[in-house]
Amino acid sequence: MPKQDTDFLEIVAAGETDRGQRRPANEDVFLVRSDIGLYVVADGAGGHNAGNVASAIATTAVAKFFDASEAEYQSRPEVDSFGLWSGARRLSRAIQESNRAVIEIARTSNKYRGMGTTITGVLLSPADGRLHVAHVGDSRCYRLRGGHLECLTRDHSILSDVLELYPELEDTALANLPRKAVTRALGMEERVRVSLHSAQAFPGDRYLLCSDGVTGELGAAVIEELLGGSGAPAEVVRDIVRAANEMGGRDNITAVVIDCNANGEDARRPPEIRAPAGLTERVARESPEIEVNELTPEIVLLEHSPAEEGSDPRISVVPVQSADASMIRALDRVAVALGPRDGDRCSACSAPIETWAMVCPRCGKPRAEPLPAS
Repeated sequence: MPKQDTDFLEIVAAGETDRGQRRPANEDVFLVRSDIGLYVVADGAGGHNAGNVASAIATTAVAKFFDASEAEYQSRPEVDSFGLWSGARRLSRAIQESNRAVIEIARTSNKYRGMGTTITGVLLSPADGRLHVAHVGDSRCYRLRGGHLECLTRDHSILSDVLELYPELEDTALANLPRKAVTRALGMEERVRVSLHSAQAFPGDRYLLCSDGVTGELGAAVIEELLGGSGAPAEVVRDIVRAANEMGGRDNITAVVIDCNANGEDARRPPEIRAPAGLTERVARESPEIEVNELTPEIVLLEHSPAEEGSDPRISVVPVQSADASMIRALDRVAVALGPRDGDRCSACSAPIETWAMVCPRCGKPRAEPLPAS
């Protein structure tokens, strides 16, 4: 959208990253580009397989795409003829480009093979306050508005997938699953599903992008308290990193804080939203103790297209060899449970097709058979 004479919002943002107390290296990367309203956090995975390279490539590729596509998107309407937000499509395209960039580098050397990264990006227009959030994995975006904290993303993790599709899965099967592993990440497949959320930002809003090194140590009440302080974004990110380290610092820690300030006396105000009395006291302040090290699975890809007809689903784990036999057996059960029904595959490329889908998610070919009657 063309820049107006007076922007609706004044944006102030800052980011910080830290290795933490347990990890040998920092595989997190953040990007703050207030000049184009772009903010990104990427959490690399792979350890010796160069997770830090994956996260750096991803953030660089997103920024390059935005720089290269500025003229194209300046001429587009905010909402296209299909009812889709142009900013959301641009952000999703940037992440698809970054996925291809990670894969391309991973193919050049055995040293980089198997690397991957989560990513969460925000595109925020100071001109009108339109905000788009895109994410892959478990790096999150929070909004603090009127003292109320809300998570705008949903983790792409094994436990989240089970909760959505198979909540009746036995506790014995869940007990052996990796607690932190994500099921979507850049660098794993040629095309990745990007979750999108569009919203309106208002003066007084504060947004937090963070890796799971923050959320794994700090509960929602603590994050709400830290974001609710009166300090500038640079102070707040330092406080968040320090607090996560004090709680154990078991993973790399990265935070980006974005403040939306009023720009002009006639700026619109958001409705006053306050959390119910006592709510924060009922929110858990600490996550379960989960040991994080080089042998902790960070990405688990459940491939529902086995190599041979009748064979078991394939399971990819990053870092390589980070899952023991009992975990592989548990993952195998989940892969079968979460996979499509027999025969629900594309006739052109054999990709799995959900029962509700009209076209193949991989190649776009229309479904060969009609949907089952409801």
